[in-house]
Amino acid sequence: FKHALIRDAAYESLLREKRRELHARVAQALESQNAEGAKLEAPALAMHYGEAGNPDKAIPYHILAGEVAADRNSLSEARSHFEDALALARSMPQSERAARLQIRATLKRARTAAGKEHFESDLVDLETARGLAETFELKPRLSQTLYWIGRTHYVLGQHGQVGDFVQKAFEIGEALGDPKLTAAPLNLIGRGKFFADPKAAAETLARSVEEMHGLGDQVEEAGALGMLSVSYMLIGRFEDAIEAANKSVKLAETIEHQPTLAAAKYYRGDIFGWVGDMKRCVEDFEHSKNLAEESGDLFRVYLILGERGFPHLLDGNWSEADNDLSNCVELAGQIGTTFALGKYQAFLAQVRLQQGR
Repeated sequence: FKHALIRDAAYESLLREKRRELHARVAQALESQNAEGAKLEAPALAMHYGEAGNPDKAIPYHILAGEVAADRNSLSEARSHFEDALALARSMPQSERAARLQIRATLKRARTAAGKEHFESDLVDLETARGLAETFELKPRLSQTLYWIGRTHYVLGQHGQVGDFVQKAFEIGEALGDPKLTAAPLNLIGRGKFFADPKAAAETLARSVEEMHGLGDQVEEAGALGMLSVSYMLIGRFEDAIEAANKSVKLAETIEHQPTLAAAKYYRGDIFGWVGDMKRCVEDFEHSKNLAEESGDLFRVYLILGERGFPHLLDGNWSEADNDLSNCVELAGQIGTTFALGKYQAFLAQVRLQQGR
């Protein structure tokens, strides 16, 4: 068609069933021609199967398209595909298959949250997914859903609501003997022990690292190594802390996963700050911030601004400290988190006292 309006008019004139049939034929043709290239054609396949009225085929392609977008750090595009998958799953007649697809899309979407509205809507849908998993007795999915409810509360700084969810997720995985279901909850359980029992935190996080390594999940392994480095720091094992932090950075660089490298650099910067190497601390924080901004990880940017403000404060760089900490506090409101917010507000108050403000 030479003109888009003519094309659209012709399309709308087709009977609904005929349009569905044409979309189905296009989707089948794409599948047969690109058996090895489904990732490249996933958005088109998702669209055509959706228009063909075949959600059972469209949903997996929407999820695949979302995963591809997430891998290249296009979180908004990824979230859009996961939301399309979720909407289609909800449109299906109630069944175990529909429940599995809805839970899968919900869990995938939870990984892309980047602001207050995202986190709040994810919590609502995760609770729905939890109900579906319980109704159809899908224990592995229930474990994963409970973990993501706990993790979302953790990011929002609602620590009192984290422990029960994560502990239940771990217990289900432990009962099933499935490291895929225990490794991630162990990470959050370890974080929860940081200050109350840092030695136990280190032991728990070391197990999480071991399980992630055994599963071949290098993204989560690198993140767990970063958290392990912090736990070592808290119990005075500074050499072990630096070693774990370096391993985290090296692994993240090897797999070329930008959000993970941002996290690894953040953790190592924190370690350098604790041992008094402020130059390398600020360097790692700066690199981490740039990576986090590029990948749309606002929570990581928030943490970096808050933590980087402290070495600026110690060095008497009042302007730099004020800038970082002011932006940090402002970003907390945008994200909707209170995670460590009191600490960062205290830093900012100290800076402004020094400035006579």
